Amino acid sequence: MMNFIIEKYFESNNFKIYESIQFDKFPITIFNSQTNSEKLMDFVLKLPERIYEKSSNKIKGVLIFIDEFQLLKS
Repeated sequence: MMNFIIEKYFESNNFKIYESIQFDKFPITIFNSQTNSEKLMDFVLKLPERIYEKSSNKIKGVLIFIDEFQLLKS
């Protein structure tokens, strides 16, 4: 389950280099991330299929729940 959480984070965000700093002799890159709604929706819609493909030998049946997706803007 933890792999899906990490994968979701990287697949649903856009990353940019915010700043590069030097600590002693080591360069450190600081990243900035912003949620990409399209990537997040794509990940969420494909996730059940990927879970089924990876665990099809353990799954005895499938339940389908249909809900509406809303994009909330603040």
